[in-house]
Formats: sequence, C-alpha cells, structure tokens
Amino acid sequence: MMEEYLRLLLEQVRCKKAHALIEDEIRAHMEDQIEDNIANGMQKEMAEMAAVRDMGDPVETGISLDRVHRPAMAWDMIFFMAIISIVGIVIHSLIGDAGAGSNQFMRYTVVGFVVMLIVYRVDYSFMARHAKCIGTIFLTFLFCSVWAFGMMVNGNMTAVHIAEFRVNYFCWMMLYVPIYGAILYQYHGTGKQGILKSLVWMMIPVIFALRLPNLVLAEILFVSMSVLLSIAVYKGWFQVSKKKFFFLFWGSAIVLPIILLILSVAFHWLTAYQEARLLAILRTKGENYITNILKASFGSSFLAGGNSADLIKRLPNFNNDYIFGYLISSYGILAGIAVGVVLSFIVIRCFHISFKQKNQLGMMMGCGCSMVFFVNIALNILENIGLFPITQTFLPFFSAGGSCIITSYILMGTILSIYRYKNILPIHISKLSRQENAL
Repeated sequence: MMEEYLRLLLEQVRCKKAHALIEDEIRAHMEDQIEDNIANGMQKEMAEMAAVRDMGDPVETGISLDRVHRPAMAWDMIFFMAIISIVGIVIHSLIGDAGAGSNQFMRYTVVGFVVMLIVYRVDYSFMARHAKCIGTIFLTFLFCSVWAFGMMVNGNMTAVHIAEFRVNYFCWMMLYVPIYGAILYQYHGTGKQGILKSLVWMMIPVIFALRLPNLVLAEILFVSMSVLLSIAVYKGWFQVSKKKFFFLFWGSAIVLPIILLILSVAFHWLTAYQEARLLAILRTKGENYITNILKASFGSSFLAGGNSADLIKRLPNFNNDYIFGYLISSYGILAGIAVGVVLSFIVIRCFHISFKQKNQLGMMMGCGCSMVFFVNIALNILENIGLFPITQTFLPFFSAGGSCIITSYILMGTILSIYRYKNILPIHISKLSRQENAL
C-alpha cells in the first residue's frame, strides 16, 4: 500500500531528479507514523493503512511537492553578476589604451558570463561518481601541458603557450579545489583510510606547485583544501576523533613548513636565486619597490578622487595584479571600499549558499569555490594596500587576464548550479561501492 502511494505521488512530480529526495522524505515520515501506530496497539497492516490515509490524496500531495521540488532560479545572483561584469568592463574601458587590453577584458568577460550560464545549467551531481577520474584527467592534462608548453619567467613557470593562446596555469589550478571537494565526498564514511587517501589527493597538486616552483599557489591550494578536509571531518564524514585530527593536522600544517623552511636555508636545498629572494623577503619583512609604491599611493589617497601617484607608469600589470590599488589611486578610498564590499558580499553569499545545501556534495564543492574567492580576494586586497608581500593573486571579476576571468566565472557558475538543485538532490546522491572508493 505504501509503495503504491509513493508511485502515484511521484508521478505528479515532473523533475525526475527530485524523486529520490521526495521518496526518502515521504517514506521516512510514513515509516515513523507506522511505528507510532504499532506502538499504540495497531496491527502492522492496519498501521500502514492509517499512515497512508493520514498522508492525504497522493495526487494532490504530489502536485504540491512538484511546486516545491523544482530547479531554483537564481535570477538575483545572475542579475548581480551582470552588474559586476558591466562595472568591470567600464573600469577597464576608462583605463583605455594604458591597460593594453580593455577590449580583450570585455571579450573575456562576455565569454566568461556565457560560460557561467552554461555551467549554471549543468547538473553538478555527476561529480559524485566521477570526481577522481575528472581530477586525474585535470591534473594529468595540466602537468603535461606545463611540461610541453610551459614558459619560465624569472625562475617561475608562469604560463603555458599553446599556438597563440597563453594560459595562466595559476588561475586554472584553482579549479582543482572544488574538484577536491567532490573527491572528499567519494571518501565519505571510509574512516582513517579515507583521510589518508584524501591527503594524497591534496598533496599531489601542492607538490607540483612547489616543483614549478610557485610557493604562493602551493599555499593557496593547501589552505583551501585543508579547510575542506577540516569541514568534512567536522561534519563526521570519516568517523574519527575530531580533536585528535585538528590537533595533529593543523599542528603539522603550521610547524612542518617552518622546520622545512629553516632546513632549506641551513642546508642550501633551494637554488641560489630562490634562497636570495627568500632571505630578502625575511630581512625586509616582505617590503620591496612595488610594496613601497602601493603603500605610498594608499597613504596619499583621498576619500574620493585621484591622487598624484601615477601607478599606470610605475606598476607592471597594474590592470591585473594591482587593479585594486589603481582604483584607490584613481578614484579614492571610497571606490576601493565599494569594490571590497561587493566582493565580500559575493564571498558571504557563496558560503551561505554552500552551507545551506541539503546535499553534501554540493555543500563541499560550493565551499571549495568560496574558499578560492575568499583567499584570492583577501590576499590581493592586503597586497594592494601594502599590508602583505607581493604575491601572485588576482581580484575575481576585476583583474585582467583571460584565464583569471574565465576561472572566476566557472567557479561562480558552479555555485549557481549548486543553488539551482538545492530543492532537488537528496543529502547523499548515491552510496558508492568499495571498488569505486579505491584510490
């Protein structure tokens, strides 16, 4: 009787992907009611009939659920991102020829916005079964392209050149973070063994970044993925002692790099230029020519309006790495605050969407996208006001550079896809077999 009721009810729900969620909810409710009826003295068959009767007409109930369990349209976020895109285009248009790429920024922004809408329409739940395969393909392709087409600049592998295209691997590597969130989902419920395998998947791209070498990329990836792993442990995914994990993991994450840094300098494990650069940063507390320019410019900026500092002529890539400093210098501190508030809203909204998800896969992938936004925005703003050493970061949706722009919109499209399916997907999409959980 209960099965027939569920069949009739689900026939009224047009979104097939929502059937698993609805069936789990209704079945659990009816089973609880049956147990209560039996506890009150009813026979099992009579208890089931009473529970079904109490649920009401299956057709009417199904129609009501159909109105609720359908794709959520994130029109407010799409409209907000359209405004952000227009503002970014206007800013780079005002820079004009000095930026050597305002038209390029507009083209990449338009392409990025379209890509965001495409990703928004994609059902991200396929990652539940294919995350490790996708992660392997992603890393293998990136490693091979860097090996075959990479270009060294000042001792660092900054980009790969394929035909006339220049691809910034720093930005594209950020896409691995939400993939890693999906990989963590595949290890859900696997205990200590799952944590060890998760650490392997974390360290592969981190070690690759260190070998390039790109310390900043390694740190961003490590911190972002460490937060995701910590969230998974806190949520009870691995059934281990949370206190022991946090003490051992974060204690090691803080102490071991310091020890490794000291040993690297003491025993000259680094190349000569890397050691000289590191010692220079430590002696000057991270200050250099560019940092001093940014500090001086910020210190002389007005609340509104430009100052006398001509950052266009004094800073390299000012419309990319230092676009935030340029905005403050050219339009005042209030302009910088406005951009900071807008970007903070994006980060907060992304985390809010992620943590509100019933589906655990969506929650983890959303947190991965949010962490990429948060870390890059925080470091870039601190760097541009002279409070942090010069590093390779980007300001999402505002920095020039096709790779960074497209990456930002892909991450936002993933967040919107997670929001779109919030009322459709169940807590767990599928229970994976032990074979699928193998590394």
